Amino acid sequence: MFWSHNAAVAAIAGLTALTVSSASQAAPILQGPYNFDGTSICQIQTVMQTNGINTTSFGGFSQSIGTIVFTPSTAGAAAGTIYIAASQIKGSLMLQQNPPGAGTGGMPVSGIESATHTGTYAIAAGVLTVTTGTDPTQSYKAMFSAIGANNVAKTVMLLGHGGGGANCSHQITALHQ
Repeated sequence: MFWSHNAAVAAIAGLTALTVSSASQAAPILQGPYNFDGTSICQIQTVMQTNGINTTSFGGFSQSIGTIVFTPSTAGAAAGTIYIAASQIKGSLMLQQNPPGAGTGGMPVSGIESATHTGTYAIAAGVLTVTTGTDPTQSYKAMFSAIGANNVAKTVMLLGHGGGGANCSHQITALHQ
């Protein structure tokens, strides 16, 4: 699992893809700081062999909290720049204990790690596209449960996959501050 892929990109994405309740209602915008929490989970992958099961991926999880600041390119714009400051813990879903001398598999739960990232975002047709640093561009869907003054989204919920591998899922809840 990669920090910027699973935590930061998913978190950013969790704040921005749109679901609008009515075609006549303007799409909410993202502007200013949002505090978020999120969880990412990646599946364990194994291969059956004649001498037993070979684990090719021990899966993984991460739990994150932090703040994302959205700065639209112009007032009311659906695209702009982002700044993320986040902390996370992560680890493998499975730890493998082998006979003495054979090593182990998987990654124990880490201590708290913190990082910052910058990037860009754009919202179109209910999809948020996010690019940060050298990470691949990611797209996510989300749902707003509250719209505040000036059409700024107050609460955003995300459910998506990818980012850290095709077998990963992400859930994010973000609150405008």
